[in-house]
Amino acid sequence: MSLLFFLYAYVVPDSESLEKALLIVISVFFCVTIVLFFIIMMYRSIKIADTKYIENLKNSYDDLFMSSAFASKEELKINIEKTNILNKKNLNKKKHAHIIVNQLLLLYNSFTGESKENLKELYFKSGFLEYSEKKVKSRKWEIQAQGIREVAQMKDERVINFLKNLSLSKNQLVKENAQLSLVKICGFNGLNFLSDVNTPISDWQQLNLLEALKEHGSSNLPDFTSWLSSSEKTVILFAIRLINHYKQIEGSHKLLNFLNYRDKKIKLDVIRTLSNLNKTEALPYFISIYKNELIEVKTEIIRAFALLSDGKNLDILLDWLTYTDNVQIQIECIKAIISLNAIDLLKNTTIKDPELLA
Repeated sequence: MSLLFFLYAYVVPDSESLEKALLIVISVFFCVTIVLFFIIMMYRSIKIADTKYIENLKNSYDDLFMSSAFASKEELKINIEKTNILNKKNLNKKKHAHIIVNQLLLLYNSFTGESKENLKELYFKSGFLEYSEKKVKSRKWEIQAQGIREVAQMKDERVINFLKNLSLSKNQLVKENAQLSLVKICGFNGLNFLSDVNTPISDWQQLNLLEALKEHGSSNLPDFTSWLSSSEKTVILFAIRLINHYKQIEGSHKLLNFLNYRDKKIKLDVIRTLSNLNKTEALPYFISIYKNELIEVKTEIIRAFALLSDGKNLDILLDWLTYTDNVQIQIECIKAIISLNAIDLLKNTTIKDPELLA
């Protein structure tokens, strides 16, 4: 009872004050609701208008792009002039301008032959080139990355020096796009940035670079071994993979120095590369380092032994098989012995698990 009396006397206001307070709360709530309603309606209207604008923008260019792809020289000139007029109006507007370029690049990558060349000429002569180059030089990294991808696809050589600087950028996305663009535009000469790299090149980036090099064939290969002296171990790894991929035998003897390299990844790739290049002189080196290596490296050495051995020193394989309890090593040794047509050796083995020989 005392609690109720306290609330009534000191906490709950009189009825007139309470009514005023409630009216104020209701009024504020009503006003906020109206404001939110108008904001939602405005946002929706903007989105609808935006969608229509993008659709109209695409439509205004799509016909020009398609007709340009199959146009004669005279028709192409007319289309370039029309596109120029549209670009002066639309490319200066930052909003949605990239959609136009993306449409052109999408078509460009879909065509071959004369149609592809027509679209390339349209890109170079109607203002798109300058638009992309401007983005490459932007201070905003996301816009810069877009521009880099665009000039790379169109192989714009005018930005090569700028891309060389960006290939050492602190921003990972910009740096990787610039490196990839250099290779797409310049082929093997674009790999020169490797001489200055002092940060890791990811496995994914290495795959992208190899894929980009496919466009340029395999003639006039540079000396990949020049990058084996890099202070960045991922550059060394990439150089080894390039030697392996392009079967560059000249200078491959330099890889022997890396059999004692502290990095397991490099050591494994060196063993695979020497094996794939049929470097039989590497076999004694493999045998000499085997004892102190990790299981994964030992496994790779056994596989290399099976490929490079001329049938001699098979007792080494038997020793590796006999004096280990590791099942993976045993299996690899048995496979190697069988591949070397020395299955009779297995009759004298004393391994503990006879099922391995079944």
